[in-house]
Amino acid sequence: MGLPGNAEELREASPTIESIPDERLLGKDEMNLAEFPITLLADRKDVSIIIREVPTRDEQTGSMILRKVTVTGSELYGLPSAQDNLILLGLIYLTKRANNFRERRVGFSRSEVIKVLGWADSGQSYARIELSLKRWANVFVLYENAWWEKPRQTYSSKGFGIIDDFEVHDGSASRAGEATRSNIAWNEVFFQSLEAGFVRTIDLKLLLRLRHPSSQQMYRFLGKHFYHTPSLTLDLRTFACEHVGLDRGYKDNGKLKEKLQPAIEELEEIGFLEPMARDDRYTKVGPGKWTITLRRRSDLELVDDPLDVGSPLAGPEPTEQEKALIDRGVTAAAAAELALSHSADRVQAKIEIFDWLVARKDKRVSKNPAGYLAESIRKDYAPPRGFESEAQRRERAAALDEQRRKVEDAKRKAVEAQREKEAADQGRIRNYWESLSKAEQERVREDALGSTTLAFLVKRYRAQKDPEQAARTLKTILDGHILHILDSRV
Repeated sequence: MGLPGNAEELREASPTIESIPDERLLGKDEMNLAEFPITLLADRKDVSIIIREVPTRDEQTGSMILRKVTVTGSELYGLPSAQDNLILLGLIYLTKRANNFRERRVGFSRSEVIKVLGWADSGQSYARIELSLKRWANVFVLYENAWWEKPRQTYSSKGFGIIDDFEVHDGSASRAGEATRSNIAWNEVFFQSLEAGFVRTIDLKLLLRLRHPSSQQMYRFLGKHFYHTPSLTLDLRTFACEHVGLDRGYKDNGKLKEKLQPAIEELEEIGFLEPMARDDRYTKVGPGKWTITLRRRSDLELVDDPLDVGSPLAGPEPTEQEKALIDRGVTAAAAAELALSHSADRVQAKIEIFDWLVARKDKRVSKNPAGYLAESIRKDYAPPRGFESEAQRRERAAALDEQRRKVEDAKRKAVEAQREKEAADQGRIRNYWESLSKAEQERVREDALGSTTLAFLVKRYRAQKDPEQAARTLKTILDGHILHILDSRV
C-alpha cells in the first residue's frame, strides 16, 4: 500500500486505455458511498454542508443508534456534485484496472477519464476534471457510527478526506524527455475500503446513460441492496433524502414522490426496476408517514459488454436543452455541466438572449459566442436593454388580444342591444298604430309630415320620385313621430 514516487513507477502502475484491448467497462462502487451519497445532486452555491442521518437498530447490541454522515468542502471550490461522483467512479475504475487496488497512488491522464465517461475531448472537459480533483482534495467526510469496516465487520466513526493529494499534467514532456502523467493519492482510510473489497461491480455504461442524478444514486443504492433481496420497503422520507439525496426542505410527501418519479420511471425504462402501480408503490403507515416499495426486475442481469477502446464510450444522449447549447457552439461536456448545474428556465432564457444578440450582430457575441453564452448562464447576466423574451412577447400579445377581444365584445354587445331596442320599438310602434282608427292613423300621418323635428326627412320624402324609397322614408318619419308620442307619455 506504498506510494510509488517516480514517473517510471507511475507509468508501470497505470497503463493507458489503449494498452488493454480486452478491458470491459465494469467499474467498482465503494459501498459506503452508495449507501449515503456524499455529493449534491447538482451544483449549489447556497449549500455549504451535507448531512445524511438515519436512526437504526444496531445489529449487534439491538439498541437504537444514529448513523450520520457530514460532508464539508472548501468555500473556494464548493461541495462535490453529481458530475464529481461520475469522475470519482472513473478514477476508481482506472485504479482497479491499473493496480487492482494494491497502490493508493495511481497515474492517469485526463483523456482517459474523459474516455471512460464518454465526454467530449475538449478544454471544458479537462477543466471540469481538474475542478473535481480540487473539490475531492478539499472534502472532509465525518462518519459517525456509519463507516462499515469490512475487515472488522462493524460500523465505526471516522473522519477523513477522499483524495490526499493530486498532480495534474497536460502530457508535456519532462526534462528527461518523457511525458508526465497526472496522478492522485487516495486517502488511506478510503483506499483501505477499496483494498478490502467493500465494493461491488457496477455497470458504468448503464450508469452513464441515466439522465437524472437521482437515477444514478438510486441505481447505486438499490444495486447494493438488491444483491441480498429482490424487494425493498423503506420509509419514504429516509429513502428520498438520506439515500437518494433530495433536499430535506421538501416537507410534503407528495413533493417527494413527484421528485422521485422521473428517476423511478427511468430505472423502469432500462429494465432495472419492476413497474408498479402508484398505490402499490406507496403506502401510508401513519399521520404524515409513508413507505416506498421498490422491486428489481426478476430477469435483471448485469450487462457485461466489452469496452470499445477505439472510441469514447457511449454516454447518455444529450437532452434537448443540451442539444440547443451544442448547436450554438458550446461543447458537449460544458452543455451537460450547464444543464445539470442550472435551472432549465435560466438556460432557456440565456439562449433566447444569445439568439437575440446574434441576430443583431452584437459585439458581445462577436469574438467568442459560445463562451459568452456559457458565461451568461453561469453568472446570470442581466438581459440587455431592448430585449424582450418570448414569454414577455407572448404576454404582451395576449394583453393586446385581450384588449381587442374586449373592444370587439363591447361592439358586439352594443349592436345586439341596439337590435333588441329596435325590435322592441317596432313592437311598440306596431301596437300603437294598430290601436288607431283609420281617421286617427291619417291624422298621425299628417302630424308627422308637419313635424319640424323631422323636417329634413320630410323634405327628402317629398323630393323622392321612387315609390319604394318614398315608402321607406315615410315609414321612418312615422316611426320617429310615434316613438316621440309614446316616449312623451312615460
